[in-house]
Amino acid sequence: MTNREPSGAGDSRRLIIRGLSCNLTAVRSDLARNGVRPLTRTLPSVGQTASRRDEVSPSVTVVPSWQSRLARLCLFRTYDLFTDGVSVGEWLHVGPAEHSSYLAVPDGGTGAGVLVLHAWWGLTSVFTDVCDRLAMDGYVALAPSLFPGGATAATIAEARELLAMHDEAAVAEPVVPAAVERLCGLPAVTGAQIGVIGFSMGAYWALHLSQARPDDVSAVVAVYGTDDGDYSTARAAYLGHFAEQDDFEPMEAVRALETRIREAGREVTFHVYPGTGHWFVEPNRPDVYNAAAAELVWERTLVFLKARLA
Repeated sequence: MTNREPSGAGDSRRLIIRGLSCNLTAVRSDLARNGVRPLTRTLPSVGQTASRRDEVSPSVTVVPSWQSRLARLCLFRTYDLFTDGVSVGEWLHVGPAEHSSYLAVPDGGTGAGVLVLHAWWGLTSVFTDVCDRLAMDGYVALAPSLFPGGATAATIAEARELLAMHDEAAVAEPVVPAAVERLCGLPAVTGAQIGVIGFSMGAYWALHLSQARPDDVSAVVAVYGTDDGDYSTARAAYLGHFAEQDDFEPMEAVRALETRIREAGREVTFHVYPGTGHWFVEPNRPDVYNAAAAELVWERTLVFLKARLA
């Protein structure tokens, strides 16, 4: 995904607040009442990489640092906020095949590292948005594309076709550890160990990574994804978020995974969200997206990461 300039002008323009967007006219009045003066930055040409997190389109108003947090706090309950495809991080290349990867760094410049592994849709804005939100909460977040060329899919049929075109193990196997090396080697990352958040297919690789790199991974968040691995060498703590009605990850598989992790002597907490289906935390899946459950997933994840990556 390339940073792009939102279309439209005047009252139809969008205000981007660290990856969130609202109607500009309505927001400006609220910001003025709170004494917030927005700033404007410039965006590099398409294809260039922003060198700073506050570089955005000339037609976009940005609220920096503590002001962004104040604006988000004031507006979150008032407006229907949603991501607008505009990112505030930067793009890198990771692994021997130079897979595109998205990096988001907090305003403070440093923080604990979190690797974000996407679902079978590829590295879409849903998962780069996760990086942006993690950066807002003080983490350095890196999301590698597990598919060559940053390929993505919009439908289930396209995702199945994408998987059929690539040997998942052969493609992802070298990228995931390379992403760990890149993340751990960043000067911005503090601490000796990182956390990993995986969604569906990415959850499998997050769980696998904790077994393959036990010295590097201290916290794993699996979102509707399991595996059948051996956790005897793992050293991480595990948090799981699962759908109650899931044809892809039946409850028998979820409970079996929980049992294996616990029997290996690792800390594990799994949550099942009533009335939800697979992909329920992904806002671009309106048929299954559950906003209340997704927010609870986020709150629990932040508490977990804070406790394990302090």
